[in-house]
Amino acid sequence: MKNCILMLLISFITSSLDAQIKFRESELAYNRVKSLYQEDSTSIITIQTKFAGSDSLTIIFVLPVEEQKEICRFGSGIQEIKELIDSNLISNNIVFVQAGFTRIPWYGDHPENIQIWQEKYLMDVISQVSLIFRNYHKRIYLLGFSKSGWGSMSVLLNYPGIIDGVFIWDTPFLTKFKKKWSMDQVFRDKKYFNNKYLLTKRICKAADVLTNKSIVIGGSDMFKKQSKTFVRILDTSKIKYSYNPDLKYNHEWNKKWIYALLRYKQGIIQDAKN
Repeated sequence: MKNCILMLLISFITSSLDAQIKFRESELAYNRVKSLYQEDSTSIITIQTKFAGSDSLTIIFVLPVEEQKEICRFGSGIQEIKELIDSNLISNNIVFVQAGFTRIPWYGDHPENIQIWQEKYLMDVISQVSLIFRNYHKRIYLLGFSKSGWGSMSVLLNYPGIIDGVFIWDTPFLTKFKKKWSMDQVFRDKKYFNNKYLLTKRICKAADVLTNKSIVIGGSDMFKKQSKTFVRILDTSKIKYSYNPDLKYNHEWNKKWIYALLRYKQGIIQDAKN
């Protein structure tokens, strides 16, 4: 009991979140939290498989491509994950977490408005979840597509000491600043984006920090050409990765491409051999 109280106190001290995140086995748990780094309260949805026979744990953060709302045009990543769990396709000792955002997420921090610090907010969620499972040997991964795939790679580059890898499908890796897709709401202007977030410039200097990281990339739909160009940049930079260009699905969350990407990492999918 004392340990539980201590864990809760530490969680509040080290995080901007005003409530502790909870989990349920094989069922979605909905957590309403308030963060300094979001304009309103947000929903953090979690699900875990059975914990059995191991002190090791894999935590996968499912990064949404849309702000939180009742109906999402591109579907729900965590719902697709639940279907995989319901079909007994996910191994034991796996936790999935999907944090909601008040604005369309690009996983960057606004240069002035602290309530649009999306990356900081995500890292707070990761920090609290890591603390909850602090007695396990953890591996932490990000899963995303489109702008959240871009965000997955960006966060990995900024926090290689925390993130162990990424699973990314159909992503605009080469994107430049545009006053659409709500980029200006997060990054404000081209100068700030180019100085801090331009992915192609950052990846060329990242070979050392990405050593031993799992980078799994898939396509193809809207951004097949960009994915091909990006893996060539990885080759030039001598950064290891896995790439499947033949995952042809509509540009939305789909358990089939999720399953295909997760298979690349041993121990996540029940029948994965390598």
